[in-house]
Amino acid sequence: MVVAGMVIRKFGVKPVLLAGMGSLLIRWIGYALIHDYRLALLFQPLHALGFASFYVAGVTFIDTLVPGRLRSTGQTLFTVAFFGAGAVIGSNLFGFLFDRIHGSGMFYVAAAIVTPALLGLIVFVPNIRADEPAL
Repeated sequence: MVVAGMVIRKFGVKPVLLAGMGSLLIRWIGYALIHDYRLALLFQPLHALGFASFYVAGVTFIDTLVPGRLRSTGQTLFTVAFFGAGAVIGSNLFGFLFDRIHGSGMFYVAAAIVTPALLGLIVFVPNIRADEPAL
């Protein structure tokens, strides 16, 4: 998160969002394929990259895209989706999946869910270059 502002100014929001989602996709596929926790630990740094990149770029995207008078509302909706609804739905869905198809299957489902989102991001989201990122 420390260098996110510089990276966003240099490359724009879209590449940072792609890096975040892409690193999470690689991490989940890695977790699904590896059954030795010592090897799985090699994929754990991708969580930091994925979370930080996606969160900071998401906040910046909303701040840049939404008109000034609606920025608080935009940030609130982003936060609700990211930490509220996403956490509640994700915890319940992946808890259910873990009980039914265990860890590997659960991570394959996570990868299957994020893949079309990543493709949609590539196709539909413009690259916005923010002069001053929100964070």
